[in-house]
Amino acid sequence: MDLQATTLESWIKIQPEIGRRQKQILDVLSIKPMSNREISKFTTLPINSITPRVHELRKKGLVKACGEVFDGQTKRNVIVWKVEEVV
Repeated sequence: MDLQATTLESWIKIQPEIGRRQKQILDVLSIKPMSNREISKFTTLPINSITPRVHELRKKGLVKACGEVFDGQTKRNVIVWKVEEVV
């Protein structure tokens, strides 16, 4: 992911304001957009620790939905999240 200088500055500013798990999820989503289950698999953290952190990050305006994918395990479409450009 290519970061503009202003995005990087904003990213550095928010670091003290987010928790360790939130940072871990943001780091993963900076690699590529993923669903909660994909984040869970990538980090090896349980899904029930991912979902609330993503919700918190959404409320802070740090992640946003960017589409849907079919989850073969739940047999449903699920939201894919990406890092929101911080200004």
